[in-house]
Parts: sequence; C-alpha cells; structure tokens
Amino acid sequence: MKSYMTIDRIEGKFAICELEFISTEQSAEVDYWERDTEMIDVPTAMLKDPEQGDVFMVEHEKETLYRIYGKDNEEKRRRIEALKAIMG
Repeated sequence: MKSYMTIDRIEGKFAICELEFISTEQSAEVDYWERDTEMIDVPTAMLKDPEQGDVFMVEHEKETLYRIYGKDNEEKRRRIEALKAIMG
C-alpha cells in the first residue's frame, strides 16, 4: 500500500515516524485524527535529509517498509495549513 509517513522526531540514528495505514488518496479525504496510524523507527540513513515534520510517501505492508518514494512537500504544506486552521 502507498501511504504517508511523517517524522515525529529524530533520536540518534533513527527517525521516529508515524505511518498511516490508509492510502494516500484516502488520507486527503479523512480528518487527521481519524486515521489509523502506528509509530515506527526508521534508520535515518534510509531517508534523504530527514527533519522533524517531513512527510514521505512510502510503500508498505503493515509496519514493514518496502520503498520510500521521497518527501512530499505539498502534503507537508497541506497538513501545516490544516493545523493552522484548527488552531485559529
């Protein structure tokens, strides 16, 4: 399944990420707090220039990543705008 993974924080050589268990298409239609997610640890060596808050498009089965397509800056921007709207 292709879905989004967001870096929550960096701890040493690992990025602590929130992995969504819905497709990228469904993600755009579902409110953030209604998404099924799980936290996973990803070696930072697998990610290009990882920073907190980065959103990556990934392919996975359950918690096992098969491919990291790269950063999705448009999705990151969309999420920031949604958070701003919620916070006023």
